[in-house]
Amino acid sequence: MEQVPKDVTAARFERLLALQKEIGQARNDALVGKTLRVLCDGVSKGNDALYSGRTDGNKIAFFEGDEKDIGKFVNVTIERADAFALYGKK
Repeated sequence: MEQVPKDVTAARFERLLALQKEIGQARNDALVGKTLRVLCDGVSKGNDALYSGRTDGNKIAFFEGDEKDIGKFVNVTIERADAFALYGKK
């Protein structure tokens, strides 16, 4: 069996990733302006000023919160989105 050359594999992967980013961005953009229920996991690993959690649809959301939110559901109004995450305020 002949193997696919690495450059072809890499190009295919890049096209697939670009398409997935486009789809994810469109789906997340549709949530901007909505208030979603988020289960707060804790302080964001990438930004100590934000907390993170997951929506009922298992999307990652970052928001300003406090320690008492950890382990609880909070309502977060989505203000902006990228392909892989939502950002909002409580």
